[in-house]
Amino acid sequence: MNEVRVGVIGLGNMGQPIAENLLRAGFPTTVYDLRPAAVEALRCAGAVAAASPAALAGRSELVLLVVPDSGAVRQALFGRNGAARAASRGSVIVDMTTGDPRHSTRFADRLAKRGIAYLDSPMTGGATGAKAGRLLFMVGGDPGVYRRCLPVLERIGKRAIHVGPVGSGHVMKLVHNHVSHAVFAATCEGVALGERLGLSPENMLEVFNAGNARSYTTEVRFPRFIVPGTYDSGATFDIVRKDMSLVRKLGRRSGFRLPINDCTYRYWKRAVDAGMGKEDWSKIVLVLKDFLAK
Repeated sequence: MNEVRVGVIGLGNMGQPIAENLLRAGFPTTVYDLRPAAVEALRCAGAVAAASPAALAGRSELVLLVVPDSGAVRQALFGRNGAARAASRGSVIVDMTTGDPRHSTRFADRLAKRGIAYLDSPMTGGATGAKAGRLLFMVGGDPGVYRRCLPVLERIGKRAIHVGPVGSGHVMKLVHNHVSHAVFAATCEGVALGERLGLSPENMLEVFNAGNARSYTTEVRFPRFIVPGTYDSGATFDIVRKDMSLVRKLGRRSGFRLPINDCTYRYWKRAVDAGMGKEDWSKIVLVLKDFLAK
């Protein structure tokens, strides 16, 4: 399987380490990004540099899209010099963005007419998980295509779970983010209250992790990114607000009320409105302390 030719479109906080892990695993890897410097860094590491998504797809059997949103996916696939123009019949497109499930099915249908398979396979684990090869993939699409891609996904992640037909992966990621972000916001509120009443973050985390309030937030986010004051989790407020907006749209289209999402969304929106859109979203704890104390 290491002879499979893989292409990676998008070399940001997630795409770059994914491409590096593919190279370390021995996969022939071609890369493309809008930023020449990002492409050059991977070329120096052993990847082949492509001048366009089409050029990348022309030499790849499996194309991984690691771009910000569904609009960027559409452009990479169907825009000028898009990957769909040059991808061969039988090749596979794996869409790893946190995207809109409605677009997933449209992309799949357009690609199927060209004999190209499509999986929506968003991921969780953040930049830290991408670097360590410990990502979790939530995969929607044909089970046979999923099994074909497993040997690659398992070399850049800890697990890939098939959750249903095309679009299911993106639905699963939005549901996952809804829960994860709500837990994060609730934990930040609790820590802010505890500090206000004289408790230390360290003691609170020790209790949380020994008790029933433990979570990825208490085990990883606070100890690594917040307590040390580094605030470098790898995701920005703009990205998180985009994800939570998609959850809100999903709820409205389903005729399903999400009052907890409404509350957490307002926190991320408050940070973006304050001009913090490009800053790391772990700084939400600072926004909360200032807001809740008033």
